[in-house]
Amino acid sequence: MKLRVRLIGLSSGGKPIVILNKEDADELGIRGLDRVTIGHNKKGVTAIVNITTTLVRKGEVGIYEELDYAKLKQDSEVDVEVAKFPTSLQHIRNKLKGRKLSYEDLLEIVRDVVAGNLNEIEIASFVTALHGQGLGLDEAAGLTLAM
Repeated sequence: MKLRVRLIGLSSGGKPIVILNKEDADELGIRGLDRVTIGHNKKGVTAIVNITTTLVRKGEVGIYEELDYAKLKQDSEVDVEVAKFPTSLQHIRNKLKGRKLSYEDLLEIVRDVVAGNLNEIEIASFVTALHGQGLGLDEAAGLTLAM
């Protein structure tokens, strides 16, 4: 879906977040805290979605300061698509079920945290899983190396 950029002049505290009008979000089939990919000049970034009925109009995407990655200009056009589901979420679910995580699983989780591909609830779930299920020595070493 092509949308016009609306620079909203807000900071999200370092998280890549965008705001979509409810009608556009419904058309894309997404809800709050889902992810979209914002494409501009053959570059793309994944962002977490907030939804509004008033702050941005239909046909616009509100861009927080953190997403000014390509020096987006007011009213420039970007492609907005539903983002691919991060596979690191499956690793977090596995840990919540008591399964052991490999170094590669842990590395993928850490990379998604750093890249902003996981929201606060998903990160909290990971921390809860680590606390509730514990870490084996090899998992602790793997997490340390991943970080």
